[in-house]
Amino acid sequence: MDFQARMSGAVFVSDRCYCNLCTPGMILWGRALLIRSPNPTDEEVREAISGNECRCAGYIKIVEAIKAAAMMEPERRNTR
Repeated sequence: MDFQARMSGAVFVSDRCYCNLCTPGMILWGRALLIRSPNPTDEEVREAISGNECRCAGYIKIVEAIKAAAMMEPERRNTR
């Protein structure tokens, strides 16, 4: 399963987003972050997505979704 599928699953299964207008950008920013930092902190995630505005869901849930997607990556599961 590729990152987009994992991130989308983490976002939608957990009701992280409502209107989904920001989802493509969050997926791209989240992926770019996880390439640089496989185990990001909440602050790193917030900084990475700071240029992508979410008007409805709130950033806490999106941060949780990106961190959940990181944990789903097979090569990263054992690094925490």
